[in-house]
Amino acid sequence: KSINVTDIGENITPYPFLTVISQRDTEKALYNYLLSQNKNVDWQTELVSLFQNENEVAATLKNNLGEYEVFTAKWVIGTDGAKSVVRHSMNFEFSGGTYAPYFYLMDCNIEGNFDQNKINLNFINKNFIAFFPFKETNTYRVLGVLPDAFMEKELEFVELKDFIEKNTKIPINITNPTWISKYKLHHRH
Repeated sequence: KSINVTDIGENITPYPFLTVISQRDTEKALYNYLLSQNKNVDWQTELVSLFQNENEVAATLKNNLGEYEVFTAKWVIGTDGAKSVVRHSMNFEFSGGTYAPYFYLMDCNIEGNFDQNKINLNFINKNFIAFFPFKETNTYRVLGVLPDAFMEKELEFVELKDFIEKNTKIPINITNPTWISKYKLHHRH
């Protein structure tokens, strides 16, 4: 099944189009903006805890060497999901739940007979594989429900590629993965 996205939202919104941006490009844009503002990014750093008073927020960070550092700021933005350290530290409730299956996401190149202006959906055994086109030719975000065989191990490109290619209704060849992730989806009440 294919869904045409060239005029999605027409006559409904002033932005009648679908834009899908790769994780790599999102991180690059944010990183470049921070650099342009003379800010730095500490990669492989974990937020351990937060404490807030009237004037500032103190964040305890742990780097990839296991070293701890306290960092202070006027504010902190938490974008770390339902199990957010920021949300828990501030005692904000998340009223909702977690869907049972894991999902996968992969940004990659795909050679095949896909229309670059359409979302392509493949339905298999009460499951799905969805292909969202990026603006670059033959580049897609692929997502679906993670099969049970992948649950307890690290998500490897070759195995995921084989699963997707085998279960897609048209012949495709997946190459050049730039982002692979498995994750849980959460819902709010």
